[in-house]
Amino acid sequence: MPEEKIPDFITNYQLLTRQSYETIFKEIMDFRLDESYGSIVTPCFIVAGEEESRNILKSVEVGPRYIPGAGGKVIPGAGHTWSVGKADQFNQELRDWLTQTNNPL
Repeated sequence: MPEEKIPDFITNYQLLTRQSYETIFKEIMDFRLDESYGSIVTPCFIVAGEEESRNILKSVEVGPRYIPGAGGKVIPGAGHTWSVGKADQFNQELRDWLTQTNNPL
């Protein structure tokens, strides 16, 4: 995270109440992909670090089955915030996917 963003991050993080955090956690843990995702027409690249929760890792596998043209990838050795901590790698993974799929975005 860029140095100048840290104070804002801390301020925003401190605004989370225990109830808010528990609600967010429940939503994440209860999340399920189903056939309704088949109507998504926007290209999707579902990526997660290998140290993520079981449900998030499952979405990387299941998402591309339901979402036409979607891709999925698990990043070895990465955790929840890898896209911020390893922004260069995240950007390269996204570029590679866009290039490989000839995505017009």
